[in-house]
Amino acid sequence: SERNGHLLFASNHESDYSQIYRLDLASGSLKPLHTSPNDQHSSVEQAPGEYTFRVVVDNSFVAMELRNGKCYPLSPPVGVAYGLSLDFGAPLLVYANDRLPISLSWSINGKLRPLLPVSFESHQPDAIPIKNASGMTNFLYLPSKTPRGWVVWLHGGPHEQVSPRFNLYFDFFARRNIAVYAINY
Repeated sequence: SERNGHLLFASNHESDYSQIYRLDLASGSLKPLHTSPNDQHSSVEQAPGEYTFRVVVDNSFVAMELRNGKCYPLSPPVGVAYGLSLDFGAPLLVYANDRLPISLSWSINGKLRPLLPVSFESHQPDAIPIKNASGMTNFLYLPSKTPRGWVVWLHGGPHEQVSPRFNLYFDFFARRNIAVYAINY
């Protein structure tokens, strides 16, 4: 993101996490935008001193706003904010969670309001997060009744992650009363 002679970029050169840095192109000064124990991505300078970005918390991608040095969430704390815009007033999100397929939604006072009607009825249960020994979050999806079977979900990797978002396969299994354990490695 470039604006007013500043370059914003994500780097993990000083910590184990990707952090957003602000480089002043005129002076060459470099400083972290907002230090966090979580990966940060997709930074945009909205106005001088006001930024939006996404932060990864327990495999959720949360849209955040940084104003006057303080962070404010723009999306729910669980789910995936793929993108956001503040160009239309209230935050407009490209967003998904366990029960909502990816869609456009307004985020108003922390509540989602779909921009377009959603007629799909999801059967996918909400994810139950389970931390493994290395601190990675895995997700358990239990159907409403005692499961008649189990699936251990091994996804692409090693850098892919399962996030608490709608998955057509998980919905398919839930409709057949099959539990899914989705592993992040």
